[in-house]
Amino acid sequence: MSQTPSVVCWKKAFKALNNVKILLPLLLTGSFYLAAAAHAEYQRLDGIVAIVDEDIITQSDYDAKLAMVHNNLRQQNAPLPPEDIIRKQVIDRLIIESLQMQMAKQAGISISDERLNQTMENVASRNGLDLAGFREELIRQGMDYNQMREQVRNDMIQQQVQQGNLRNRVQISEQEVAKYLASAEGKGIVSTRYHLA
Repeated sequence: MSQTPSVVCWKKAFKALNNVKILLPLLLTGSFYLAAAAHAEYQRLDGIVAIVDEDIITQSDYDAKLAMVHNNLRQQNAPLPPEDIIRKQVIDRLIIESLQMQMAKQAGISISDERLNQTMENVASRNGLDLAGFREELIRQGMDYNQMREQVRNDMIQQQVQQGNLRNRVQISEQEVAKYLASAEGKGIVSTRYHLA
């Protein structure tokens, strides 16, 4: 028994309507989530303050360094310079630190955990504390020990970079050494003197 084209058309329409009944709740649910996402509040995670060669200085890095500078100035009871000067000096310092850390990375300079631990123990000792007491004192002052430790590591690396740059700039030839030793001042320093009593 063959069906007329209108019956076939109605069956197809009915099947399509059943599919719409299934898809409609999915579409409504999906559009609800899209609408909710569109109205979600935008939250900024961090910002970029400066780009230094292959590195960035984030807003959180800047804010942390600025807070540390303010804290240090308050502890020293030093008169505070104008805020715009402090802010400029902080960003300048962060840029210099970034450049030095990049130079250190290129030169393969690093500080071992053992050497860093020894330095931290020395810092604690200079403050009349053992390492555990030093850690407790930092926490009491609202500072994070691990951040302090990494700052000390970075300071040590930067110091090595600075010393390396100085060594590279000071070059004395053998001729200059010979000329100095031949001078009256040089002879006075290297001559052997005996005094017999």
